Amino acid sequence: KNHLWELKARLYDCPYPTPEQLPEMPGFALEGREGLTYQMELDGGQLWSLFQMTPYAHKTPEEGKARVRVGSGETFMDISTLLLPEPVKPGDYVIVHAGFALRVLDPTEAQESLVLFRQIAEMGGMPSTF
Repeated sequence: KNHLWELKARLYDCPYPTPEQLPEMPGFALEGREGLTYQMELDGGQLWSLFQMTPYAHKTPEEGKARVRVGSGETFMDISTLLLPEPVKPGDYVIVHAGFALRVLDPTEAQESLVLFRQIAEMGGMPSTF
């Protein structure tokens, strides 16, 4: 899985893809799989904020962290829609955690969620660059 590959390439000299591991769930069978890829252009502050929300922030050597702090870039999010009851359509807004789309939001809910996320970031002393 190439989720946040460009971010990994900045952090590590030899990045590797994250293996996709689906939990075994007795009584359930996987009927299909869909996903989407989202490209993001990030300035330095946004890239650093994204980095801080990942497990990499706690295990990356200091030289890798320094490469993330400098400059801007782009990265792609590979998002699994496996957990959604309906297929995602172009223009849909989704809540994503750990590479999985958890819920589809209508435009009003998406805007309200962004306002809340900005407030939470600011309360934590982080710049709200999204």
